Amino acid sequence: HFRERGAARGRDIALAVRVCESMEACRLDGFDVPAWIDEGLIDMIVLGTGAVDIEVEAFAALARPAGIGVYPCLYGWPSGYGPFTTAMCRALATNYWHQGADGIYTFNWNAHTHVQRSSEPNHQRFAHQVELLTEIDDPEKLRHCDKEFVACRNSGSPWYPHNWLHSALPATLTAGAAVEVPVLVGEDPARSGSPRLRRLRVEFPGLGEADCLCFELNGQALEGQERSGETITCPLPPDAALTRRNAVRVVCVEGSAVADKLWIDVLYE
Repeated sequence: HFRERGAARGRDIALAVRVCESMEACRLDGFDVPAWIDEGLIDMIVLGTGAVDIEVEAFAALARPAGIGVYPCLYGWPSGYGPFTTAMCRALATNYWHQGADGIYTFNWNAHTHVQRSSEPNHQRFAHQVELLTEIDDPEKLRHCDKEFVACRNSGSPWYPHNWLHSALPATLTAGAAVEVPVLVGEDPARSGSPRLRRLRVEFPGLGEADCLCFELNGQALEGQERSGETITCPLPPDAALTRRNAVRVVCVEGSAVADKLWIDVLYE
């Protein structure tokens, strides 16, 4: 037993477990996290294996009274957005701190590769991660930075079938159909010195000129949309998005399209 082993060595040995991003996904995959907490078997819980929407609050409510740390995993690549940009990483870290995380766990980051082999051009693309590691550990550092909050997207990964239970994307829309997509924004745009929310951005594979779509954010219609290829952007009114899970509603008026990826950009000014 690792507790006994720690006592024999004269120092504690902490045990961390990495599990799915939601309580229901853990249940479906056979991880009895509440029992592990009740029996004092673990010291830290790492949440998530690729999904961007993580139930930090639910795990923290169970773990914190027992003195167990909760560390959401900042690793969004499997959600299908590609390697996360600096702005996406900042947004995820901001959300996790807002939800009550005890710290941030990173996975499949390659900052060390940049440091060790920085002279190789192939590894320069990891340079931004070095600076990010000095930002994501502090919500106050993040508050003054540009961010891109994204919707949870199901990548269809066969390895983690229950890890995207919160996903509303991708969604196929035909004339008269609509989809509501939640987007968590952990930034408080009303707080003094905070960046302001600027735009909604959605990618639609196969979007045609005849396809007509409209958007709402928390029940407020968004005007002034612009198209560039398969991407539609809409400016956001100052009070449109809130510090919570915001409801983005996409309505297909004419034609058909696949709502694939969704961003709410927060730009510092």
